[in-house]
Amino acid sequence: MPLKMNKDLVRRDLEEVWGQRKLDVADEIFAAEYIYHINSEQQVQNLDDYKQWFRDTLALFPDFHGTIEDMIAENDKVAVRWIFIGTKDGNKVIINGMSIYRIASGRIVETWNSYQRNNE
Repeated sequence: MPLKMNKDLVRRDLEEVWGQRKLDVADEIFAAEYIYHINSEQQVQNLDDYKQWFRDTLALFPDFHGTIEDMIAENDKVAVRWIFIGTKDGNKVIINGMSIYRIASGRIVETWNSYQRNNE
């Protein structure tokens, strides 16, 4: 798959799923057996679990929004540096992170996510 198409899949996750809250787009861009690694402490084992984790995250940070800072693609991987900002319990939370997405057969099949959370 061309690198631009891989980057477009990742952009759709960050902009449409997370940014516009279009969770139905996840069915178009992720494999059913999608695996999500979060800071080596938690894993999501499939697309349904990812959708639940997404809903749980938005319940904690209802105004969550993000910005893509950098995006680099090579072979079947796309690396993204991003910033998400939201409010939790009246406190502004800034999360700086990087994700590496693996693409296969036109779908996102795995993501490794590492981030640092800062409260203001």
